[in-house]
Amino acid sequence: NLEISFNNVLREFAFIIKSKEKYKKTLLAINSFSKINPSIFSSFFQKFPCHNYITFFPYSKIEKTLKINDYKAFFDLGMILMNNNKYEESLNPFEKAIRINPNSNDIWLHYLTASSKSKRNNDNLEYLKSLRTDSAFDIDYSVYGDVDINDLLNPSFLNTNSDFWFNNGVNCLQTGEVLEAIDCFHKALEISPSYIDALHYLAYIYDSAKQHTKAIEYYNKIISINSNNHIPWYSIGLIHIEQKKYKEAIPLLEKSVEIEPLFIEGWNNLGIAYNEIFDYENAMRAYNKVVEINPKFINGWKNLGALSLNIKDYDLVLKYCGKALELDSKDLVLLYNIGFANQMKDNLSKALELYEGILKINPNFTKAIINIIAIYFKLKQYKKSIEYAMKHVKLEPQSSQAWLNLGVIYYHSNIYIKAKEAFQRSLVLNPNNESVRLMIEDVQRLIDSNRLF
Repeated sequence: NLEISFNNVLREFAFIIKSKEKYKKTLLAINSFSKINPSIFSSFFQKFPCHNYITFFPYSKIEKTLKINDYKAFFDLGMILMNNNKYEESLNPFEKAIRINPNSNDIWLHYLTASSKSKRNNDNLEYLKSLRTDSAFDIDYSVYGDVDINDLLNPSFLNTNSDFWFNNGVNCLQTGEVLEAIDCFHKALEISPSYIDALHYLAYIYDSAKQHTKAIEYYNKIISINSNNHIPWYSIGLIHIEQKKYKEAIPLLEKSVEIEPLFIEGWNNLGIAYNEIFDYENAMRAYNKVVEINPKFINGWKNLGALSLNIKDYDLVLKYCGKALELDSKDLVLLYNIGFANQMKDNLSKALELYEGILKINPNFTKAIINIIAIYFKLKQYKKSIEYAMKHVKLEPQSSQAWLNLGVIYYHSNIYIKAKEAFQRSLVLNPNNESVRLMIEDVQRLIDSNRLF
């Protein structure tokens, strides 16, 4: 009966291995069976060598189930532990694997890697080396920079080779072991204080984590070693932009494009910084440099168009947004900006055509609706203006301004009762607007006056 039950569990396990919750329950069931018959536990792991079991069972219990001469099982267990950042715990199964198969370069390489990340004194190293029967190690393991395994066996190697620690740090980053990567980069810098790539990675890590003070510290170290590297100047400038310290960002970004005149991102962000402090002349200079370097860089044309809106040069808006539209004909913001420029130039039919085209694609594009309301109101086509004003209050029923606009249109259409209702809705949403209160009183007088006649 016990054997039948065990087979049933194994069969079920084959179907549910992808479901973590049921998988856990299956393993717990195996654990329960093992209390009755310990051989079941051993049979299970020999039959299903799956990495996930380490999550649910103490590695020491699993290790006891492995066959004494199965070096692959011990190596697999060591790998599981190492991949779970349990470096010290991984050493024991790795060492058992080496005792069984001392000439395996793969086992040695991972064992030495785990050992370098572990705080445990490696007292067994010399003994394990003595077990080898071949004359030399030779292995090409690119993640460690083509380091020969003979070097890894040399105790002084890890204290003198900065490339090993740097490449190990990069590998840790790729596997998501950020703290371990930081430690490796620091070890590389202890050996070679001017190791610029290690400084770059540390700056990048801290920058990504929004630890800007630390990031700037490492970027400045790079600058002190090589001031002609444009990236750290640019990176510190970006941090200042993120912190809205635009004046501090500008000289750093200027320096980055002085070093690398074709650095398009440097020019683009320089334009952003100048634009934010209202220095539109220098912003225009920077953005024009962007599109000069790469005419297909759409953000350059977009930024030129937005800047032209700020300075109310609507001919330039049409020019620059038109250039951007050639690169992306479906960009609704560009279509809106072109529509707005036409509206300001009193090309109202063209503006309406563009705004209504936008609404066919996105009926909830509020800015287009508001401008259509304004155009029809200016043309005294109040019925059409009311139609779009109603769409606006449906989209933004909590907008005091939307209700006020609707009330004003009703007022000019001599529809005073509805005008009053719209004004009242606006006042409820913004009780401190005294001008709306006066408009309600005015429209009430008109209502009362009409009743007299």
